[in-house]
Amino acid sequence: MVLRSPPQIVEMRGTAPLWSDAMFGMFKSNPVAKLEKQYAKLLEQARDIQRNGDVVAASAKTAEAEAIRVRIEEIEEQQRATAS
Repeated sequence: MVLRSPPQIVEMRGTAPLWSDAMFGMFKSNPVAKLEKQYAKLLEQARDIQRNGDVVAASAKTAEAEAIRVRIEEIEEQQRATAS
C-alpha cells in the first residue's frame, strides 16, 4: 500500500486557488440577471402607467428600461469577448 500526501493547493501570484472559482462560482452575483429583473420591472411599471392614461410618464419609464437593456447587451458582449 502506497501512502500519498494530500494534493497541495498553490496560490499563484496572490490569486485564489483554481478550485475556488469552480467551488464558489455559484455564489457570485450575476449582474445580467439583476439588470434583467430591473428591466422587466420598469417595463411593467411603464405598462401600468400607460394604462392609467399618462403616456408621457410611460414613455419616460420605457426610456429608462431601454437604457438598462443597452447596458445588459454591453455586459453580455464583454462576457463573450473575454470567453473567446
